[in-house]
Amino acid sequence: MPSRHSHLDSDDERLPDGMARVGYDADTHVYTFRDAADGSCWEGAPGCQYGRLTRVSGPSPPPPPRRSGYDDDDDFDLEDPFLPDSDSAAKEPPHISWRHDLMPLLNFGLLVGVSLLLLFWYLHHAAAVAERQQDEPGVPAVPVCAAGDAAVPIHDGDTCWAMAEARGMALRDLLSRNAAIDCDRLVVGSQICLPE
Repeated sequence: MPSRHSHLDSDDERLPDGMARVGYDADTHVYTFRDAADGSCWEGAPGCQYGRLTRVSGPSPPPPPRRSGYDDDDDFDLEDPFLPDSDSAAKEPPHISWRHDLMPLLNFGLLVGVSLLLLFWYLHHAAAVAERQQDEPGVPAVPVCAAGDAAVPIHDGDTCWAMAEARGMALRDLLSRNAAIDCDRLVVGSQICLPE
């Protein structure tokens, strides 16, 4: 089933007025067009059926009008090659690279590249922080508890005294079961041994 807008994909709708497609080079993947107004030939970008057209042949532009008030033996030249409307600039259209049409894709690639760099930096930083927490002296990664004890994780706001009171034991007993613990610097996520 054709799409709703398939009638807009014809040459009459997509090409400028007076342009007609006259050829296709399968080796270079370039379409050739002819302008009915002046008979000039134009080429599209490689691989593009429509898009920016570049003049490849046609009639030369008319010569610039002669300015009155100047004699032929004046010192300065009317056809300065550095002026944009001079005769030399009219003969050769400015060359625009096919890369110019791909600039939005470059912007997208730049965003993807920066996003990937930030993702890799974050993953590296998070792994280093996790490794540092495990290697911190005085805090074993997983404590080895005696029989009848269980490893309990430390949450934000926990204190040694509050955990001992919640289990109905003295603070001195908690410290004897966990010899390496520093109650002034409890690390959230680490574990201590408490009775079951």
